[in-house]
Amino acid sequence: MPSPKLSTVEIELLKYISAGLSNREIARLKGVKVKSCENAISRVAKKLDVRQSPTTNQRVLLVNLFATLKVE
Repeated sequence: MPSPKLSTVEIELLKYISAGLSNREIARLKGVKVKSCENAISRVAKKLDVRQSPTTNQRVLLVNLFATLKVE
């Protein structure tokens, strides 16, 4: 399956998540509201078809998937 086209901002967001930063920390770094950060993460998760369920954590799934993606 080909990797979806991610923007520079989306890749940066995934790097922050992979580094263990919270939504609040990411929002502070980017100069946006926490809700904006949460919405951006949701959009990336949807783009990558990563869904949260009662037995999974969306952030963990995003980090695992990001580790396997080939991004430029």
